[in-house]
Amino acid sequence: MTFAVMSVIEILLFNLAFILIYQPEFIFHVLRISGESEIRLKYIMMVTGIIVLCILFGWSFYFGATLFIYKQSLL
Repeated sequence: MTFAVMSVIEILLFNLAFILIYQPEFIFHVLRISGESEIRLKYIMMVTGIIVLCILFGWSFYFGATLFIYKQSLL
């Protein structure tokens, strides 16, 4: 896997986690959902955001280790 693809995946995971945890209000205005459904959706988005954040942590570790090994092989 190239470093460009790995970087794109890292950026996408970061942005997805940020949106799911931050939960901008325009999402709920566009969807036009009821109050109870909005609370449930916010909870689901928060849990999904935390899961994506954990995946991002693992991916960042993998990406950093790959960069370190690549750097060591060049030296």
